[in-house]
Amino acid sequence: MFPVKFIQADFFDQRSLSTQTPGSANCPDLRTVHNLTALKGHVTILTLQMVFHLFDQKTQYELARRMAILLSVEPGSMIVGRQMGDTTARNLMLGGNPHFLHNVQTWERMWMGVFPPGTVELRTALVELPAHIKAASAGMLGITHFLTWSIRRL
Repeated sequence: MFPVKFIQADFFDQRSLSTQTPGSANCPDLRTVHNLTALKGHVTILTLQMVFHLFDQKTQYELARRMAILLSVEPGSMIVGRQMGDTTARNLMLGGNPHFLHNVQTWERMWMGVFPPGTVELRTALVELPAHIKAASAGMLGITHFLTWSIRRL
């Protein structure tokens, strides 16, 4: 048995993660948690893979803000992830939906707008996609890079 509890939630749904309701002062028993609101300020490691680039720039900022409210203030707490990126930040339309690809500068600027100055260390790298991925659908869209990143509380 894998001893980790998974909580299915929609970051944008107030029933899953309320931005109005304060989190609990004490870390809740994970066996009793059924939404993300109970975890506000208690998460020490949060990962989000291949998600940000699915949204427009404004929605990405809101997602980053919502992730940040879950993060513990304990030094070393972190958010890590990877998504499609590029050398030049740009908008894409896929299936009639707007998407935004960050470059290193726009990515870091977004997160620095989420956390107060001096409270986190942000590391971002632009990594070229492997040739077999470039040759597949990502290559057809002109996407050639991943952004890999971490945000760590100081």
